[in-house]
Amino acid sequence: MAPAWGAYPSHPGGGRPMLRNFRYADFQSATAQWALAQSEQGLIYSANGEGVLEFDGLRWRQLPWQQQGGFVRAMGLDQDRIYV
Repeated sequence: MAPAWGAYPSHPGGGRPMLRNFRYADFQSATAQWALAQSEQGLIYSANGEGVLEFDGLRWRQLPWQQQGGFVRAMGLDQDRIYV
């Protein structure tokens, strides 16, 4: 089955994956991302060594975080809440 999957790309763009790399200058936070989640509204959340980042498709934003140390290695979303 693997050859059949490769013959029919599941996304537009001539078989190129829809992928974008971000540099530190783009998000200005810890570089190791431990968990990712996407909200129903399409926002991306990334857990890292400084807390949680939010990405709206254009800009990254560091969410307020009150814990000492800041490390978030796992998270979950439920409606409009982020659980860490």
